Amino acid sequence: MQKREDKFEKLIREPRRGDGFILSALDLGAGDGVYSRMMAEAGYHVQAVDESVIKMGNLKDNRGTLPIATFTDDVGRFDITPGTFQLVIARNVFPFIADKEIVKKVITKVSNGLKSGGKFAFTLFGPKDDWVGNPKMSFFEHEEILPLLEDINLEIVDRDEFIGEGYTMNRQIKNWHIHTYITRKK
Repeated sequence: MQKREDKFEKLIREPRRGDGFILSALDLGAGDGVYSRMMAEAGYHVQAVDESVIKMGNLKDNRGTLPIATFTDDVGRFDITPGTFQLVIARNVFPFIADKEIVKKVITKVSNGLKSGGKFAFTLFGPKDDWVGNPKMSFFEHEEILPLLEDINLEIVDRDEFIGEGYTMNRQIKNWHIHTYITRKK
């Protein structure tokens, strides 16, 4: 299996401008903090959020001098201050929220939390994924999310749909159906 381009890493590394002083980023569902560290190394002051006490503790203990603030919280309940961020990442987070309405509310909160021109990169799983039917997960058709993005002033800058085999975290092969979105706040 061929390794796919990491659009999130590419987005983090692209040239950007802050509003004079500080670039702010949010890593929703940060896990081990891979993207949090990348964003901090690229010059962002990062807020990393994950419900895992252990993962947020490890990130906090291993961030060194990188400007990463860690928050142990549920992504659906985390408070996002309006107009704060130039960049928000939520990779493989929303599929693990079973209630689609909560996913939509979080996407709306993120949009409100972006500065004008800020970017939001996220993934959703589609209905051709092998995990469809898992009651603890959500799955979206591309057409389901379009009206929401339009309503909350997020324009799609880049979009990718992957349907194919790949490995899970446990090194099991499965069929994936992943929608990847890079959006910009109008």
